[in-house]
Amino acid sequence: MTIHTDDSFLLAIEAEPADRVRRLVYADWLDDRHDPRGELVRVEEEMRALPVFADRFWELKPRRNELRALAGGDWCARMRYGTECEPVFRHGIPDGWRDRWRLIREFTERWHRIPMPDVGGHAKEVAESETRLKRELPPSVREWIAFAHDVRPHQICDLIELVAHDLQVIPNESAVSLQSSRTHPLSDTMGDSYYGVRFANFDHSDPPILWHLGRPTKEGELDFSPSTQLGSETVSAFVLLELLNRTRAEGGFFAESEHVADFTRHLCLQFPSRATFQRNEWYEDDNLLVRVEHIEPRRGRNATFHVIVRHTKALRPEQIPAFLWDYAHNSSHHGGAFASSRP
Repeated sequence: MTIHTDDSFLLAIEAEPADRVRRLVYADWLDDRHDPRGELVRVEEEMRALPVFADRFWELKPRRNELRALAGGDWCARMRYGTECEPVFRHGIPDGWRDRWRLIREFTERWHRIPMPDVGGHAKEVAESETRLKRELPPSVREWIAFAHDVRPHQICDLIELVAHDLQVIPNESAVSLQSSRTHPLSDTMGDSYYGVRFANFDHSDPPILWHLGRPTKEGELDFSPSTQLGSETVSAFVLLELLNRTRAEGGFFAESEHVADFTRHLCLQFPSRATFQRNEWYEDDNLLVRVEHIEPRRGRNATFHVIVRHTKALRPEQIPAFLWDYAHNSSHHGGAFASSRP
């Protein structure tokens, strides 16, 4: 007769962390002893199978957080609960503003370790912005405000830059700005270019973003002409792409597009999660995210694809999949982690 102990289960799970059945057997064992960690294992396993934008996922999340606190950091670390960044895009990238913002929030929590509640938060701050602007804001713009207030206290430099700008009316544009770019020396409090939402599009739940350019006048002010240049199809798409691009990169390389079919095959074999977004392909495994951008050829040049590898933890060279080293060192240009010698 096999006699199990708490430590024997933990050692077995640490040896094979991907074995989900063994975890559920452990949950049964804990339940028999009225140990609340059994509930935590079941909640973790249920959430793992759900899209991160599902209602059920966000119903379970507060209870999961309570149970993690009760279980303690050492035990959670041995179970890899909250220490590993599991794929976020396993179920694709949704279109609806609410689901898209839930995905943004979960990505932020896993990759930047900022606790994220569900959508609909910071009602007071949202109401203050609407009073100041004298307008009811679209749902996705409200979420921008709530997201900014959740991110700012954590002082993560790249994300602070993303959400540093408070909503302001763009002069002569009948639009409100979400992000500014301070590129002209005459700009003191506001930049000379903005990503903003026009008032005419406020009837959209997730309105498009236009790029607005202010040109300096002789008086030292900025003159804005009406903008027609699309910055992003939606507010949520703008935020998600900015968030992805501001996540720390470990290295990257360019390669000839004639090799893209073989490269894609290797990625699909190595990475369990794949999503396409904004002309980019994203491949995920635990703690690892690979972006593939297909680049249109310029005159006299071959078509290429650009690969950027991102990781949630300090990355040792031997942790990079071997095929990425092969493609990087046969490419026209490689940098970051790939500038070093292959392990």
